[in-house]
Amino acid sequence: MLPLAADGVSNVPIAAVVGVAWQTVLSWRADFAWRGLADFGEIRDGRGKKPIIPASKVAQIVEWTLHTKPEGQTH
Repeated sequence: MLPLAADGVSNVPIAAVVGVAWQTVLSWRADFAWRGLADFGEIRDGRGKKPIIPASKVAQIVEWTLHTKPEGQTH
């Protein structure tokens, strides 16, 4: 995205190449202008979908999957 923007390509073609909405490219550009390259691509706290299953439950499921098998089953 950054090389295209540096070459003067507008938001809509960049969005098509990257596979996102043009509004996302606009947000990326604003973020880059504000924070610069050092933190570019970092997701700020509070952003994104919240996990539905707690990490502790995921760990328990992985543990059971790797180390147990249902009675009468092969895996």
